[in-house]
Amino acid sequence: MGQANQKALVYEQVQKAAAEHRASTEAGKKGSGKADVFPLYDPTSGKFAQGMSQDDISKFVGRSFAGTERTDPEWSYDWVLGPALRKDREDADRIHAISFSADNFVCAHGTLPKEGVIFGSHSSEGTDDSLAAVLVARRYPDGYRKEWSEGLWDLWHTARNITNMPAVFTSSKYAATRKAVQPRLDFILPLMQTSHEDLASMPHWYVALMATSPDRGGEGHCAALMRTIARRADADGLPCYLETSAARTVDIYRHFGFEVVKKTTLTVPDDEEGSLPHEYLYCMIRPPAVPSL
Repeated sequence: MGQANQKALVYEQVQKAAAEHRASTEAGKKGSGKADVFPLYDPTSGKFAQGMSQDDISKFVGRSFAGTERTDPEWSYDWVLGPALRKDREDADRIHAISFSADNFVCAHGTLPKEGVIFGSHSSEGTDDSLAAVLVARRYPDGYRKEWSEGLWDLWHTARNITNMPAVFTSSKYAATRKAVQPRLDFILPLMQTSHEDLASMPHWYVALMATSPDRGGEGHCAALMRTIARRADADGLPCYLETSAARTVDIYRHFGFEVVKKTTLTVPDDEEGSLPHEYLYCMIRPPAVPSL
């Protein structure tokens, strides 16, 4: 089967999983009553739903993961960026840096691989139907391994952003920050790759990104998206794998059948002043067909 046909098949399966979620919600089962899940990206046409673009998705994730005064950030990103970009969670340079990194995940696990999918969720009630949450996932039919072609994707990601690189990587203002960020990147990126290789060598679904708009928490969008990917994985008879860096989200994901299989303190020797170790980066796995769902 060609790559285009494989993408179309995965897209069709995603639509089915989303439709099952809507049906269970309408029937008054354990769905999330306000959340309507839909495929956000159509691989057959290369277009996003709701007139959005890949940049829009990456910026959405960046705003979510940066955090606000009222909402927590994605702590691994917060740790990597360090104290200079922690003072104001809604700082434009901070959000831009996180969006840039998120764009690489959207490319590598959503839009470029034949097994990648992107779900969105918005409200099925009221007048606000704007995007409330995004999930990017990828099916690994033979277990995790970084293919040689993904190096080309990294280059493509850099090339498409060459005129819009984050200030943290280009501005003299962040020269000291840049010097401190690199060792943290050199620690966490290989950690994530080797953990994924070691813990998910079997066929599985990888939840690469799960982001909710800071002002839409508590509306059930994360629950709706996680149930959708769980149904898809159960239909395939496959486990799910993900990483998270907050104890609060560990508790949330446990509700959907995930369990911690590894946790690692994020720390590097001789780190800059004000940068403290973060506990922890959690790796979690959900076996297929969890009865409670």
